[in-house]
Amino acid sequence: MKLSDLSFNTIRGSVDIVDVVSQYLNLKISGNNFKGLCPFHNEKTPSFVVSPQKRIFHCFGCGVGGDVIKFVSEIEGLSYYEAALKLAKDYNIPIDFKVESGINTLLEIMDFSARIFHDNLKNNFKNRDIKNFLEKRKINEEIIDKFYLGYANDSYNFILNRLKKERIDLSLCEELGIIKRKNDYYDAFRNRIIFPIKNISGDVIAFGGRILDDSLPKYLNSPESRIYHKRKNLYGLFENRDYIRKDNEIIIVEGYMDLIALWSYGIKNCVATLGTAFTSEQLNLVKRFVKKIIFLYDGDKAGIKAAVKGAVIAVNDDFNPKLIYLPEGYDPD
Repeated sequence: MKLSDLSFNTIRGSVDIVDVVSQYLNLKISGNNFKGLCPFHNEKTPSFVVSPQKRIFHCFGCGVGGDVIKFVSEIEGLSYYEAALKLAKDYNIPIDFKVESGINTLLEIMDFSARIFHDNLKNNFKNRDIKNFLEKRKINEEIIDKFYLGYANDSYNFILNRLKKERIDLSLCEELGIIKRKNDYYDAFRNRIIFPIKNISGDVIAFGGRILDDSLPKYLNSPESRIYHKRKNLYGLFENRDYIRKDNEIIIVEGYMDLIALWSYGIKNCVATLGTAFTSEQLNLVKRFVKKIIFLYDGDKAGIKAAVKGAVIAVNDDFNPKLIYLPEGYDPD
């Protein structure tokens, strides 16, 4: 679903932009306007102006400007749509939606499936194989809950039976990669720890699955779909964005377990790419939050090459990234 144009206009007209901006920076009256130090670039002399009459803000130093929704989008690292929803919620503004066919249904299916996997892991936390896997990698219950980790049984119909019971459209589940089909449907993820992949709004849009034993492939990932494009998302960004803002720095690693390993040792300002080289679309996500980037990839030739490629993308967008080189044969995990 999407917000209607009427709802956007209602939010802009109902919310006091001075009140919103004042929650983030100190404003002082300057004629008919308010001025303050711009939160989007370093300055010593105030050049950030808020106009209550025009309901807009503008920085004469860096050029950023727009309406109250745009301000929240920039300051919180949210999309324009997400910022509008936040304001509507914070100020109790009723909103109208227009239906975008299929998308909401797909998100609901992913949310349902993630909950099933997560509850299953919690219920089997003391299973010997699961326990050994988790303990070896220092994955405790805090991490399980933080990243909503789950477990898929070593079964062809564990999740399938739950989907059937809820009368969920199995063709949509196949599109999302939760199940597959030859002659009949069967579970795509079996005997795997499940890593839900969330978008910046916190919606589950895909899964990564890590096998418990030595079977191959070690990792199995959701296919791209109408709600999931791996080059446009970063694993852990939703969960870790507050830590990233606080540290004013982001560490980019290659895989789920690399991120979890860092997290287990208290390094929480990190994200992982999703089986792809670092992309310009992922950089656009990063720049909502920080300008300091560290690439921490595997210590083999492929990892070093990928880190350099990612750094070049960042440099071409006026970033000054750092690269950490690990000894050959090592990775963050």
